[in-house]
Amino acid sequence: MTAEDALETLRESRVWFFHYAPNRVQPDAIAAVRTFRLGAGRAPCHDVILFFSEQFTYGYRAAGTDPFNPKWIKYACHGDAVEVCGEMLALRHPGHPDAPQVPQRPTTYEMALFARFHGPKVVRVPDKPPIADVARGAIGA
Repeated sequence: MTAEDALETLRESRVWFFHYAPNRVQPDAIAAVRTFRLGAGRAPCHDVILFFSEQFTYGYRAAGTDPFNPKWIKYACHGDAVEVCGEMLALRHPGHPDAPQVPQRPTTYEMALFARFHGPKVVRVPDKPPIADVARGAIGA
């Protein structure tokens, strides 16, 4: 599997939003974001995969309203694109007892990675998600 295959796997799931920085034609970086709505009064949770190159990809689960300026990180991994996609896709749903639970503040290094997506970017909205994903709470209805 290649980085392109990993990206295509995310696209086919139709639950990931893609952010291209600075633009979609020649992006320097691509972020894939999947949002979990956890109920009234609770902040959403985001799984984020940042593709900087085929050799360096960074994935994390963040709590808070802005996936690129999180207050808390509950899980993080890095490596090549295929490894990171595999790890992030294997994470349990945020409400599951085996899901990462211990929040940590993002490091200065992590905040520098996230900052790449604070400026201009293009967002590609996924196609209509499968109803099963909406029903199990994987994304907001």
